[in-house]
Amino acid sequence: LLEFARPAEAEKTAVNLVDVFDRALEMTRAQLEKSGINIVQEFQEVPRVFVDARQTQQILLKLILNSAQAMPQGGTLRMVLAMENGEVRAIIADTGCGIPPEHLEHIFDPFFTLQPGGTGLGLSMAHSLMEENAIRYEVESCLGGGTTFRLYFPLWKAE
Repeated sequence: LLEFARPAEAEKTAVNLVDVFDRALEMTRAQLEKSGINIVQEFQEVPRVFVDARQTQQILLKLILNSAQAMPQGGTLRMVLAMENGEVRAIIADTGCGIPPEHLEHIFDPFFTLQPGGTGLGLSMAHSLMEENAIRYEVESCLGGGTTFRLYFPLWKAE
């Protein structure tokens, strides 16, 4: 709760997102595969971004684990890194149960959860860390058809 209430100030540096995504997947791969989740990686080489690597990894872990919870019978987790309109875009998409439209605007609210036994803090913490790192996001969800998070990262500019 303390981490949520007062997330540490971001220590932003030039970060290679492919490395951060690879580490997050390495930490979750066994759990995902055990749950019957197929991982599809589409990583292009992208320029370095200006974020806190540890906090960005936390965001990814929370999104990956949230996707896994939405696919208890298995499915596909698709992760994409690419350039789009001069910025780095990441996609984390699942083929899970989706989020009902009336709940979509509340997914980042503290203590809001659709998961039995969930705390409702994972996505709320991810949202706080995205704001701390100036990461823009979009969320789309289709009930019964999965959820897609698109994250847009600030580019690192060498001085």
